[in-house]
Amino acid sequence: MVNIALGKKHDARKDFAKCIKMGTPNQDAHINLAQLSVEVGQVDFALDVLDRADKCFPDTPGISISRIHILRSSGRIEAALRDQLEFARTAISKRRNDDPGYVKSVLRANRLAAKHRPYDAAADSRFHTSIRNCYRVEVPTPTSEPALPATPIFIVGLPRSGTTLLERMISQGDGIAGLGEVALFNRFTGRKLIADTSIADALPELRQAYAGFQSVVGPAQWTVDKMPTNYAHLGWINAAMPEARIILLRRDVRDVALSMFENYFDDSGQNFTFEEQRIRHRLQLFEETVTDWRTLGAEMLEVHYEDLVRAPEATLQTISDYCDLPFDPAMLNSAENNGSIRTVSSTQARQGVNTRSLARWERYRELLPKVFGG
Repeated sequence: MVNIALGKKHDARKDFAKCIKMGTPNQDAHINLAQLSVEVGQVDFALDVLDRADKCFPDTPGISISRIHILRSSGRIEAALRDQLEFARTAISKRRNDDPGYVKSVLRANRLAAKHRPYDAAADSRFHTSIRNCYRVEVPTPTSEPALPATPIFIVGLPRSGTTLLERMISQGDGIAGLGEVALFNRFTGRKLIADTSIADALPELRQAYAGFQSVVGPAQWTVDKMPTNYAHLGWINAAMPEARIILLRRDVRDVALSMFENYFDDSGQNFTFEEQRIRHRLQLFEETVTDWRTLGAEMLEVHYEDLVRAPEATLQTISDYCDLPFDPAMLNSAENNGSIRTVSSTQARQGVNTRSLARWERYRELLPKVFGG
C-alpha cells in the first residue's frame, strides 16, 4: 500500500502479484491488482485476475463490484449490450427460418464479441492438465466422510450437448432433485491449485461443501448436477464421492459447435465460443481430457444425445440401471418439469424431447468449415 501512496503503481502491482503467487488467501490483493492493472492500461489482465479471484472467493460482492467498475470505465458494458443485440437478431432470423439473415447475424455477432472477449487457449489447457497432474501426484484415497444427504449424479460434457434436457428428464423421477449447475469443483480445485495446497487432503471439506448445495433442494434420495465442465474433474469426483454416478453425455460435435456459435454466453468461462479456432481448441481439449481420465481409471457411463432423443425410454432405462435408480415413466415428460433453467437452454429444454436439433449443422456448412469438415 505504501507504493500506491507514493504513486508507484508498477511496483504496487508487483507487490500484489507476489502476494497472490505466494497463495495468500486475500481477496483485496486480487481486487487491488485488477484496479491497478486497469490504470496502466491492462484491462484484459485485470478481468482475468478477477475471474481467478471468483474461483478462490465465490459470491464475493467486492469482486463483482470491481468487475462492474472496470467494465463501465472501459466501455465494455456498452459492447456487451451491442453483442447481445446482435445475438438477438440471430435468434430472430433462426425462428423465421431466414437462413441468409441468420448466417449474416451470427457471423457479425461473434466477430463483435471476440474483439473484447479474449480466450487464452494455452492457459485453458494448463488448467485442465494441472488438475489431472495433481491427481497423478496425490493418488487420492476415496473418502465417504462426512455423509452426504443424497446420492449425487453428475451429468458432464460439452456445453450445448443436452445436459439440461437430461437433467430435467432424470429429475422428474420420484425422490430425485435437480441441482442445476454447481460450480463447486472448478472453484475448489482452482483455489487449491493457486495456493499450491493438497486437493486430496481437502476432500472431506469438498464433500461438506457439496452437501450444503444438496441440502438446499430439500429431502431427496438423489441429486442431479448438470455442470458440463465437471468433465475436467472426473477422477476427483470419483475420489471425493465414490457413491456418485457420472454420466458423460456426448453429442455430434458439429451440432455442439453450431449451438455454441449461435448463442450468447455472458460467462467469461465461455469465451471460447466466439471464434472457430477457439471452438476447435476446446473440442480437442475435451477429448484429450476425457481420454486421459479414462487411462487414470475414472468411472462413468457414456450416453449419446442422439440416442436420448430418438429412443428416450431405452436410454433412460440404461441410465437408471447404472445409477441404481428406479425407472419412472415421468422421466419421459421433461416438458412438465417446472424447475428453473438459468442457462441459454431455457427455451429449448422446455419444449420436451424432440429430434429437431439433429444434424442442423448441415444447413450451415459455411459457418464453421474447419469444424464441420473435420
